[in-house]
Amino acid sequence: IKDREEKLKEPIISLTQVLKSEDISKYEFRKVFATGTFDNDIEFHMYPRFHDGKAGYHIITPFELKEEGIRVLVNRGWVPRTLENPETRKEGQISGEVVINGLLRNGEQKRRFTPDNEPQNNKWFWMDLEEMSKLGDTEPLLMDINDEKVPGGFPIGGQTPLALRNDHLNYAITWYTLTAILTFACFVAFRKP
Repeated sequence: IKDREEKLKEPIISLTQVLKSEDISKYEFRKVFATGTFDNDIEFHMYPRFHDGKAGYHIITPFELKEEGIRVLVNRGWVPRTLENPETRKEGQISGEVVINGLLRNGEQKRRFTPDNEPQNNKWFWMDLEEMSKLGDTEPLLMDINDEKVPGGFPIGGQTPLALRNDHLNYAITWYTLTAILTFACFVAFRKP
């Protein structure tokens, strides 16, 4: 939590500068900007993702950097399930050269109970950067775009949770209380009359 908070305080840097680094992973959660174009012909749909209690998708799109010609993945944000098809949100399919701002991410590890991704159906349940990069012909690098408004209102960017709750003390108190109650209950149940 502390590491993320420190990186978020650092000044915004160019994605080009990050790409020159030997260890890109150390830039996770850094604010970055990039100039280039979206390849709207390719989208990856991360499901299920929620926004204001509604189920939908995060739309991941390749983005070609202007100067370098390098392609990276950009999480453009959330869309409701009814707007999964790009044809239903044409206004939000930005074309031409743009400058985008966001946070650099390293992807995710598959968790024990997470379903397998279904690339053939474009259903991604966890961020498999290696596989997405192969299919999208990009570097295995992800930028989560910020919450700037887009034409048509979708996708809604800024989906990376920035403020993390630190509930460790609450968890400790809860478990120690439950242990004390269970110990007392066992003592009462098994004591000799």
